[in-house]
Amino acid sequence: MSIFLQAQAGTSPEQMEKWQRERQKKIREKYYVENQKTLIVEKEQSVLQRLQQLESELIASKKALTRYQRELADNRLKVEELQVEQEELHHRYEGYKKLVAKRIRAIYKVGYNGRYRHTLKMILGTQNLVDLLRKYKYLGFIVEEDQRLVTLLQTQQEEMRQTRIELDQRIKTIEEISKEVQAQRNIVSKQQQKHQQLLDQYVTEKEENSHRLEQIKTEIAEYNDHLGFMAEERFAEKAQEAQGIHKDLIGQLPWPVAGKVVPNQTKFDKGVTVQAENEVPVHSVAEGIVAKTIPSIVGYGNTVLIVHGSGYISVYAHLSKILVRESEFVEAEQVIGEVGDTGSLNGAALYFELWHNYDHLNTHQWLSARAPTE
Repeated sequence: MSIFLQAQAGTSPEQMEKWQRERQKKIREKYYVENQKTLIVEKEQSVLQRLQQLESELIASKKALTRYQRELADNRLKVEELQVEQEELHHRYEGYKKLVAKRIRAIYKVGYNGRYRHTLKMILGTQNLVDLLRKYKYLGFIVEEDQRLVTLLQTQQEEMRQTRIELDQRIKTIEEISKEVQAQRNIVSKQQQKHQQLLDQYVTEKEENSHRLEQIKTEIAEYNDHLGFMAEERFAEKAQEAQGIHKDLIGQLPWPVAGKVVPNQTKFDKGVTVQAENEVPVHSVAEGIVAKTIPSIVGYGNTVLIVHGSGYISVYAHLSKILVRESEFVEAEQVIGEVGDTGSLNGAALYFELWHNYDHLNTHQWLSARAPTE
């Protein structure tokens, strides 16, 4: 007995209809959950890409901050060195100031508070012309040295002031840049944390979605069992497990029906037409899974397609009755229908074909040499 017939045994039509409604509802829910999973995966990928971008930005910020911190440290060291140098210059400067002050006091005393009296006193105190010239020469040297000393002090003072201004400005600029880099680093870090939370959320949603999807598939499988349906994944799996036909069976397959071989009704038909009486049983040539039961195909009538694994398919047409259901597993030589004349121009007959990977085979070559007489 087929899966479908077993499922129907002892089951009321109302219960079957209820199962069918519930099954359709679960199938719609399955499509919805699958679509949601696709959206979640897309969002997850987007967040991953953004996280990678933020990670690159964070690394760049860290490198920039390290560079500025190193530059800041170098400049602070330079400032410390210059401060030491400035202290030495300042100490020397103070010494020069004291020397100048001493010179000024000496000149003041010698000159009796007059502008030129010290010079005049020195000139009048000479004994002769040679002494006068020598004293005048020394006096010029002293004045020149005093002027040079004052100029040097002024120059050093200005250089120290300019150096200090420049260094203070550089330190201020580097500190400001460091603050900006640190602020940017904090922003990127917060964004990274936020996106990581989103990623964790999507991962959780995806896991919950996958769990729900498996639950729905299990529920659909239960309804399939009740109704005699087979899930697509299970169908493909069972079809491969069947292995009903393989190349070693060339010339050994049983005929699907007993009768007389007659010409096919069109030149496009690549199979075999066997004329037989109405309602004569039609058998599957090998074990397999019923892929399709198609009523009233133009030119072929009621038709059954059975997959046998490894890409092999058998076709049975012109049937008056179809006695199997889609997704049903059939044994070799199991009755799948009855001979009829649906779609036939030759009266009651069976049209039979073999395919491999959807290419027509030489059907007659695969069947046994035994004459299919009634």
